[in-house]
Amino acid sequence: MKKSRLSEIAKQYLVFDDGGGETQLIRRIQQAKGERACFATSEVKTCNQPDCWWREECLRKQAEADNQDV
Repeated sequence: MKKSRLSEIAKQYLVFDDGGGETQLIRRIQQAKGERACFATSEVKTCNQPDCWWREECLRKQAEADNQDV
């Protein structure tokens, strides 16, 4: 997701971008929406939220992290 779109969503949910990075911002948005702050965590392996706005990116980030562990 482009940074500009992510910023729009953050504003919509009254989440301030404190410069902590995309992952932290997405997790804060998830919390503001009443969801688990699980973006790019190991929870993706058991994720049952197919409609999550960040699912594809989350899966990609977790795969990258898994590859770095090898």
